[in-house]
Amino acid sequence: MLAGSFIDDAAITRVVKEIYNSCPMLFSTLLPRSEQLSLEGSLILENDDDDDESVQADRQHGQPTVTGCIQTKHCREVLKLPTRASHLSASFSSSLSKAYDKYYHMPNIIAFSQGSIQWSKKLSFFDPDSQRRQTFKMGDFIMERDRGNNEIVRICHILIHNWAGARRLFVKGVRITAEYLSASEDSVLGSGYRRLRLPDSAATHESAVLIGLPAILPRQLYIVPIAAKGEGFEIANVENAQEFLWAERTLQWL
Repeated sequence: MLAGSFIDDAAITRVVKEIYNSCPMLFSTLLPRSEQLSLEGSLILENDDDDDESVQADRQHGQPTVTGCIQTKHCREVLKLPTRASHLSASFSSSLSKAYDKYYHMPNIIAFSQGSIQWSKKLSFFDPDSQRRQTFKMGDFIMERDRGNNEIVRICHILIHNWAGARRLFVKGVRITAEYLSASEDSVLGSGYRRLRLPDSAATHESAVLIGLPAILPRQLYIVPIAAKGEGFEIANVENAQEFLWAERTLQWL
C-alpha cells in the first residue's frame, strides 16, 4: 500500500501513508531495509510537492527530480555557492565544463555566459532495471558508473544547471579512493566490510568532483558513521563523522 500497489483501496492506502508520514519509525520493524530505501524514494514526491524540480532524464534515470530546494540567498551568503553564471569562479566553471563533456557529451564549452543554478538537498530517479525509485541526499555515498568497486563519492551538494534550454543534474562531492579505504572484519558477521575515512581538508579540494546524473548508479550503499571507542568503535553522528563502515553486501529478502 505504501508503494501504491493497491490502487483499488485508495482510502486505506491514504490512511496508511498518513501513518507512515507521521511516524515512519513504526514501519522500520515491519519492513526490511531494502524496502525502506525504495519506499523513501517512492514517497518523496508526496512529501515535498512544494519544491520539486524536474530535470533532464536519460534511459537509465527516469523521471529525475530534486527535492528540498535551498534558497538563493542562503546559497550565496551562507554556503558560498554560485547561483548565476556571473558568480562562477574559474575553477568551478572549468569543472562544470569537464562534467558536461564527460557525462552529457557536450565538449568544448569555453564559458557559461548565461544560466542559473538551483541547489537542493535530495535527488531521486526511477530505475528501469529494478522498477523502483532511488533516492540520495546530501551526505550519502554513491557509486559512479564505470569507476569500478573501489571508489565511491560522498555527496556534498546537489545542483541543477539551467542552461542551453535544458535543466541538467550534477552532484558535487568528494571522491573516496583506495587510499582512504581499508579492509575490516567483524567478530560476529565476518568479512565483507570496509572502513573508510574522509580526506582531510587539504586533500578534500583535490578530491572534489562534479558528477552528472547519467553516471550515478542506482545502488544503495550500506554505510554507517562510526567513531573510535576503546579497541572498537560505535555508531556516530553522521554530520560530524570522519570515519564510516561500509558493508559490501547484497541483501536479498525472501
